[in-house]
Amino acid sequence: DNTAHTVPVTLALDTLKMDPLSGAKRAMLVSMDVYRGFTFGFNKGWAASSQPFVFKGSWSSLSQRQKEMELLGEALANLRVGTFSMDDLNDLAGAEESKHLASLHAALTTGDEIAIEHAKAVHLFIDLPFESRTAARLERIASDYLQGLGTNSEAQIVEALESFGDSDSEDLGVCKEGEEQVRPLTTIGNVDLQHVAAAAFTLLSSERKLYSSIRDAARQVMLHITNGDWPLRTDALEGIDILAAKGNLAARTVSLWSEVTSTDMNISAGLT
Repeated sequence: DNTAHTVPVTLALDTLKMDPLSGAKRAMLVSMDVYRGFTFGFNKGWAASSQPFVFKGSWSSLSQRQKEMELLGEALANLRVGTFSMDDLNDLAGAEESKHLASLHAALTTGDEIAIEHAKAVHLFIDLPFESRTAARLERIASDYLQGLGTNSEAQIVEALESFGDSDSEDLGVCKEGEEQVRPLTTIGNVDLQHVAAAAFTLLSSERKLYSSIRDAARQVMLHITNGDWPLRTDALEGIDILAAKGNLAARTVSLWSEVTSTDMNISAGLT
């Protein structure tokens, strides 16, 4: 794998016609300074189109894991806002006994600065059932990317390239009466089709691996929530980190997501 390779992960909100809260959601993300594009790669993992605009401290002094945690937190904020529905808004309005949920309601409906700061601190975490829906949204996004990449093999790519080579010959490779056998096309100009196909297949394989790891991480999070063991306990987190250290990209995301969620839940519980 090309360790420098990254793929875009667009966590776009639903269109206005599909989501009546689209405008309010976008305004909230902008106010939180997390409305941006994201990427995912073998080397740097979760990254963004720009570093956080407002960061308390020295960004350059952070470790790679700390940077990735910050940016995954921002990505989760975008995912959680995208998951949020009118039913959720109504539920927050009726949750007056919870200062955490009441603050999130105020952030979305009034833009109160203190409420926005709290929403940013918890990356818009609501509760674990909602987090499972957030993971399901990420799974769908990754699955859509995978579907778009297709499943073509290197041989199929070569075959597709060959079909572009001789548009004047309707019977490429077929011997007509009185003619010499037409040799199968292997080049276009000076370009070797096998070489092009191999490079394309390698690129597609890398992108499939990256998007598959995101999809698998989302599925693991949903399973952990269903089993009642999310965020991960220390012993389980150690096991995941061992897999991540061996290059398992899904485990790497699960570990970071668990730590972000744990912090979000602690801040939510501590709101007074």
